[in-house]
Amino acid sequence: MNALETIGLTREFRVPKKGQSGWRRLFAPQYETKTDVTDVNLVVEPGEVVGYIGPNGAGKSTTIKMLLGVLHPSRGEVRVLGRDPFREAMANNLDVGVVWGNRNYLLWDVPVRDTLEQFRLIYQVSRSDFDQRLKLCEEFLEIGPLLHVHARQLSLGQRMRCNLANVMLHRPAVLYLDEPTVGLDVVIKHQVRRFLRYINQEWGTTILLTTHDLGDIEDLCPRIVVIDRGRVVVDDRLEAVRERLGGGVRITFQFAPESPADPQVPLRLAAELPGVTARWEPGARLVVKVPGSTATPIAAIRWVVGRLEPINLQVQENPIEEVVQRLYQGGAALGA
Repeated sequence: MNALETIGLTREFRVPKKGQSGWRRLFAPQYETKTDVTDVNLVVEPGEVVGYIGPNGAGKSTTIKMLLGVLHPSRGEVRVLGRDPFREAMANNLDVGVVWGNRNYLLWDVPVRDTLEQFRLIYQVSRSDFDQRLKLCEEFLEIGPLLHVHARQLSLGQRMRCNLANVMLHRPAVLYLDEPTVGLDVVIKHQVRRFLRYINQEWGTTILLTTHDLGDIEDLCPRIVVIDRGRVVVDDRLEAVRERLGGGVRITFQFAPESPADPQVPLRLAAELPGVTARWEPGARLVVKVPGSTATPIAAIRWVVGRLEPINLQVQENPIEEVVQRLYQGGAALGA
């Protein structure tokens, strides 16, 4: 049984046409149909971590709301752990968790622990299981000092960690995360990602993650699904997408601060090694991009070292940001 499955999932909305007079809007309004999600076919196996990404307005949150049973599909089918989440909402809610990055789940004027206790009763979690899972959340998310603090006194990062702990205390089989690290600093992002890796590996939690923070994708998601204008345009392993769209490496050569940046170097390098591009960056650095299909990193390194005198160099795969940028710019064509 798949953890998540959608077949031809489509969601349409009726919205008032623009430019109508006040009288027409009141007595004889005219509507037009907008489609947020169109024919989405998605299969997520138990224990997978999938990055569900796309530009703003692509249909990511709408898809999650249909998986939660909050919205009913206009057409198509959706199954979560073999259930229809809309018709079997109660059973579905007991097996899933969701964290929206811009929403608060904590009771505003009571200590955090009181909210956790309330959710323990709602989900009928035993005292022993609750204490064990809370201890785990304290270890990974460092929420121990926050349990006696009122939610209204928490910072954004503190509130996010407590929200995540609250959602995980009933140990859902499927976890939806919509921008879980938005606005968080580097330390808290690391804590959240470490916790997510743990629950996936140790509990087998299936995670569907939507985010614009590509560090989350690279750190957590072996597979990505890219949606654009309501349609899935790419569904593949992250490394396969990187190889297809962003294959090759980036080589950064560091020179002595007093070294002059010869503007002819990038031009000559590109002329002698077709497909290779180079540019000078502040700090006496020469950045060379080598597509895997046209040249080798060794050839580029030999070219630079044979003509210049770098004091250091760094070789890395093209960053995920560039791969996703190409997907967003031409995703439909690339994923067809």
